[in-house]
Amino acid sequence: MLLVAAPQETTSLQSLRAALEEMGIAQIEVSSASFEEAPKESIIVDRSGLKKPFTLDALLKKFPLEKQTEGQVAWLEKLPVQSRTKADLIIAVGSDFAKALPEEEYGSQSDDLSPETFPLVTP
Repeated sequence: MLLVAAPQETTSLQSLRAALEEMGIAQIEVSSASFEEAPKESIIVDRSGLKKPFTLDALLKKFPLEKQTEGQVAWLEKLPVQSRTKADLIIAVGSDFAKALPEEEYGSQSDDLSPETFPLVTP
């Protein structure tokens, strides 16, 4: 799984990563995106060919995500080739994500975002 967010959305990205780890999703790669501005709505792109329908369904029910196809998401081309080709699911964290997550469940906006605790893979 690949998580992508603009730099201003790193707190939401960290909260999402923690929640995914709690769900038992172990292989999570994080990449900063070169968005001029964060997308308004968070999206999920299924690249698994529907080989992971239960994971996809659980994510769509738990998080404020809109399902899109690769053809609908032009910025995928800007991601590192290795990241976008090996990821079965790609989640882009939009500006709506922080508002939709209850702080008591996913952490506060003042979480430590140092590179030691939250490494980013850059393009």
